[in-house]
Amino acid sequence: MTARLALALLVAGFGCGRRELVRETWPAMGAGAGVTVPARDAKELPAYADAAREIVRDLEGRLSPFRPESELSLLNSAAGGEPVALSDPVFVLLKE
Repeated sequence: MTARLALALLVAGFGCGRRELVRETWPAMGAGAGVTVPARDAKELPAYADAAREIVRDLEGRLSPFRPESELSLLNSAAGGEPVALSDPVFVLLKE
């Protein structure tokens, strides 16, 4: 589902050319995140933004170095010690 949503949002951005766009942004991971769609799809923006927020929230929870319970923080804390179990998404991301 995550990859499909990301692909759909990416594809929605292509082909926009100089058409009018609508955007929703929010703070995330010490920076910003957002979704942009062609104005003709403005009615879909809240659903896209909600889905994207959920993905970003999940990633932030897993990867934030400022959250002691995040997988990344747990991994860093255990450096040089016992192995740490990681979720598949985090393992794949760090492996790459």
